[in-house]
Amino acid sequence: MLKADVILSSTEAERRSYAEGIYSLSTKFLARDSGEWTESGNTSRRHDYLGGTAPGESGRHAEAWRFPVVEPFFSILESADENVRWNKVTFIYRHNGTSSVPTVKLTGLPYPNLRSLELPQIEDSCYLAVTVLLPAGRLYNYCFVVNGQVQPDTINPQRQQLPNGEEVSVFFTLNCSRPVLFEPWERTILRRLTSHILPFNSREGELFQLRPGSGAAQPLSAQLHKFDHSIGVSNYIDKLLAREERHHLSSYKTCLAQINRILRSREPFLEPRDIPEHRYVDLYHQMSSGNTVADWDYKLYDNPGYFLFLLRRHVWTGAFSHPKYGGNANGTGWLWLSDQFPFDYAAALEAPYGNNSAYRG
Repeated sequence: MLKADVILSSTEAERRSYAEGIYSLSTKFLARDSGEWTESGNTSRRHDYLGGTAPGESGRHAEAWRFPVVEPFFSILESADENVRWNKVTFIYRHNGTSSVPTVKLTGLPYPNLRSLELPQIEDSCYLAVTVLLPAGRLYNYCFVVNGQVQPDTINPQRQQLPNGEEVSVFFTLNCSRPVLFEPWERTILRRLTSHILPFNSREGELFQLRPGSGAAQPLSAQLHKFDHSIGVSNYIDKLLAREERHHLSSYKTCLAQINRILRSREPFLEPRDIPEHRYVDLYHQMSSGNTVADWDYKLYDNPGYFLFLLRRHVWTGAFSHPKYGGNANGTGWLWLSDQFPFDYAAALEAPYGNNSAYRG
């Protein structure tokens, strides 16, 4: 199999297995009995997370953020390091069933052999699908061409507007570190806040970083300094809000803008990246105390304490989650945990993070 290529089924058994896989991926999230399918799609909505503004058909499907489906790649012919560098990505199009099966092509992937791929119909179902092998850790744009008409993926809620005004669909593969949602100044504030929440900024964390023989490939002080003690948590939050918890994105955007404004008013001659730590700590405690924050605009967001609760939940989840989700870079969070509470986390994980040959990510 060539890398960055289509994953094909060559035998009848493989084709049947692939079809069953597509049904497994699709039916829970795309099938529904309520509503009525017309030429323009389903007439009812399943959720209203984004205030009715979810693009395309995404609001009519459960957990539409799952599409396209990004999965780890595993081959017994490849090394562990090679497997982790690639992901399987499955693109699925559901037609409404009220007319003939449309011709649907996938376009926009940055590889010559994947520039225009037709999605074959899965048996006699309403699903058309194709699975490709793509490099992990990257951000991609794509569109569908349906009966000659270019359009974004109507299921996937992730969209981006290009400089020429064209709207395209967006997805990212596992271990992606490229920002999807946050601007540089927002990422700066997030990193400063997460460094205050995480234990690596404590005296015990500093001693752990400086201690030799930690088992890391390089001194942990170098690793943690590189991530500003956040071990990639701000990147994890960026990816989480792009998909699973997109309904919290507006809270982050609103509150980060307020925090930026307040910090600048308190230190008018400094950029947020240069503002002393005690300013962040003071604002953090004011927000978490339940008392009124003097310069907070409560008309825009009425509960700064709840935002901190949300942020802390995301920070702790990201610090100790699987690195493929964007946080816990190089497994540093697990290494810290195993130092505090000795346990063999490597026994439960696939290479290169562990030595479990049964688990495949």
